[in-house]
Amino acid sequence: MLRVRGKLSDVAESLGISRPSLYKYMQLYDKGTTDQIPPDVLNYFNDIASDETKRFELMRMTKCEAEKTDCELLHRREKLDALLSERNMMMKKLSSNEDIDQDVVSKFNEAIRDIDSAIKSNKTAMEKLLKKKEDLYAEMNQNQEAMHKLDHAEDLSACIKTKCFREDGTFMIAYDDPESCGEDHVLSLMAKFGEEYKTIGTYDAVKGKNFFIISDIIYSPYLYYSVNRVMIDDDGNRIIDEDYRSKISQFKR
Repeated sequence: MLRVRGKLSDVAESLGISRPSLYKYMQLYDKGTTDQIPPDVLNYFNDIASDETKRFELMRMTKCEAEKTDCELLHRREKLDALLSERNMMMKKLSSNEDIDQDVVSKFNEAIRDIDSAIKSNKTAMEKLLKKKEDLYAEMNQNQEAMHKLDHAEDLSACIKTKCFREDGTFMIAYDDPESCGEDHVLSLMAKFGEEYKTIGTYDAVKGKNFFIISDIIYSPYLYYSVNRVMIDDDGNRIIDEDYRSKISQFKR
């Protein structure tokens, strides 16, 4: 989904719309239904999407350049190893032949000097490549850190606390939302694939209570959950409020 800059409530206020409306427009934008989005909101979304595209393209180009530099370094290392091996071989021949002709010795020494020059040149090139690699990877880390902060900016809103209990195969997840004013809450059941979480089901809290009861799942170390407040949009639809949620937690045995 499109990622806004900051909390939904702050962005909605700056655009002069409600949080439910902002979330609805974000969903419409992701679907490509932009004709139903107010012009000022659409312009804001387009600016964000353009910035993200530029950032991803910059990351892609930096990564390609870093990979190219790695290949050049590998080639230089292989060449350096070959030069050092050739030099060692010549030195052994010189040291093992005491009666070798002086002209041959001179030619060997000349060849060794040429190899030494090539080794020095190769090492200088490798130092430059290593510095370039260091700079490129530093830039990649900065870009990734910036993207990571953007991806996890919503963690600042993880104000709902949860506890998980299990008895006779039934899970109970209690939550504490001190700033809640009677809003509904929903639990998102998620599975983890690599580093990504995918929602595979949602559950409503027990009516009038601050906990969820889940009895239709089997414990798995790959199952996680998160609790969100629920807001009502202008059409009366229930929408998960991304501004108020718990951290993603793993089900306990």
